[in-house]
Amino acid sequence: MFDQKGKKKSWRNRVNYPITLSALILLIVLAEIYFDVIRLRRYKHISDVGDCSSVKERQSPPPFSTNLTYGFLHMAKVGGTEINGELAMHFERVCGNKGYSYDAHQANVRFNNSLAGHVVYQANDIIYKGKGKHWNRGHVPLDIMREIGFENCDYVALEEHWEEWPTIFRGWYRPLELHVPCRESVDLLMSACNYRLVKKFDCSATTDDEIKKEVDRCFRDFLKRFSINLLNLPDIRVKCFSSPSRMGDYLEYVGSRLQRKSFESKYVHRNTNPRRKRDRECVWKDDSYREKIKKYLMRHESGYFKFCDSCIGSKDDLLP
Repeated sequence: MFDQKGKKKSWRNRVNYPITLSALILLIVLAEIYFDVIRLRRYKHISDVGDCSSVKERQSPPPFSTNLTYGFLHMAKVGGTEINGELAMHFERVCGNKGYSYDAHQANVRFNNSLAGHVVYQANDIIYKGKGKHWNRGHVPLDIMREIGFENCDYVALEEHWEEWPTIFRGWYRPLELHVPCRESVDLLMSACNYRLVKKFDCSATTDDEIKKEVDRCFRDFLKRFSINLLNLPDIRVKCFSSPSRMGDYLEYVGSRLQRKSFESKYVHRNTNPRRKRDRECVWKDDSYREKIKKYLMRHESGYFKFCDSCIGSKDDLLP
């Protein structure tokens, strides 16, 4: 820019035009939009793995604290694999035989990509390579769980002998609220028979010894996961709930007591047993015989069925 004499004006002689308030506000708004776009590009997760593409993002999870550790006594054939898996996918500090929060997403991706369908599959993760085909990051051996420790777990799921609970949590730094899933006794027995590939439950068994033989063929050591002794431990409060019939309600109940993850994705279902053929199960064809089986189970030495019978509908039922 030049003056009338053709001399170039100095910057000191230029006229400064003040920026209007509206222009300043516009600049601020545009800057905010620009940085929002940058943040979205930086943190947006794009997944190309089937069901795992359904992702929820939370930049700032709400403040969280709990004065309890929650435990899930994973009794067989009550939907425990699904419960453990779902919670690990959506909530922090879930620690279980069937999955941990911290690596749940990648374990889920590997399972989905395998197209296996069944919980036992060629995972090719470190645990699978070190422990064998029955183990992976979605089925964690107890010795590895012990090595990791439980101090930073808000929810612990174990499908182990009942004595593991007091071994870990006796004298713990906060109380344990232990959740025991309950299912109608004969239905649970038949589901266990299906899992164990017992082709035919012998409904001609009438004496206690004969019935015990049939029951043991199906349950084997499953019922050792519970003992009535758990009710008498000072550091453990035992609660119950119906499952799998009220699994969804239970997930909501527990979910309201845990911290949601900032990154969530959809849990891929794992099959744990072949399709059950209920119409071929003889126990449903004779009411009196089914009642006989039920009475035997109520007397089972584990105390599991007696506990469930008295707990469901009581003040200790989580889902009354």
